[in-house]
Amino acid sequence: MASTSPSDTTSPASSSRTAQEHENLERKRARDRKSQKAMRERTKWSIQCLTQQVEHLTRALETEAREKSELYNRFLAVSEENDHLRVQKAALQLRLLGNGQEPPDGSPPSTPIAPYEAIPLNTSPTCMSDQILQTFVASRWEAYAFQTAGRIESYPDKPDLSALFDGRPNRSVDETSAVVGDIVRSYKEIDTLPKQVAVHYIMSTLMKWQVLRTEASFAQMPEWLRPEPVQLERPHASWIDRIPWYARLPCSNSARTEALMIIRLGRRSASI
Repeated sequence: MASTSPSDTTSPASSSRTAQEHENLERKRARDRKSQKAMRERTKWSIQCLTQQVEHLTRALETEAREKSELYNRFLAVSEENDHLRVQKAALQLRLLGNGQEPPDGSPPSTPIAPYEAIPLNTSPTCMSDQILQTFVASRWEAYAFQTAGRIESYPDKPDLSALFDGRPNRSVDETSAVVGDIVRSYKEIDTLPKQVAVHYIMSTLMKWQVLRTEASFAQMPEWLRPEPVQLERPHASWIDRIPWYARLPCSNSARTEALMIIRLGRRSASI
């Protein structure tokens, strides 16, 4: 019997099918590569578009937040200036009436504001604590002025000293005691409990009056913490108002208030 070789069993038709299948496979691979490349390009383009949108929206959000912050700061500055102008006008009218003169604009004298309504004439913040406290007072006074009902109930008669020991965000203390407690704990110079309690009491009592501006809150302040006339007439940093002064100088009112301001300015290193 004659043997047959592999070449003898391979027909032209079989070779043609094999070549056709190989060609089809190559074409399929080429299509797959082209499809994958197109998909990668689409994905890359989508990522670029989304990245550009995120950057655009981020810039727009930052611009809007900055504009809102600037407008709010302007509003606070105008409101503060308005309050100070009212205080200065009342002081000028009182001075003119005391000298037997008429007001310069010829208008009948307006009713002078009560002492508990006259807040110190502060300049722009000069330190971080001033920035925090002045912003807090301005925002809370605005809310209190437009929502009188229910606001006084949120301020206890005495500062809550637990804020000195509890720094949790969800602590159950009034907002004034909480803000002051956070500031007091941040100062390493106030290193003993008696100092912390004293500073917390002074700052909380003063801020409560500046927010409420009621006769009751003014009466709760010690006499040495209440503002002097020079503090109502001359612009000064708000940290000066938080320095206690226990003595009354034995001289005229004008000289005493001038000396008081000089002494307080000289004790800046003791302020917070």
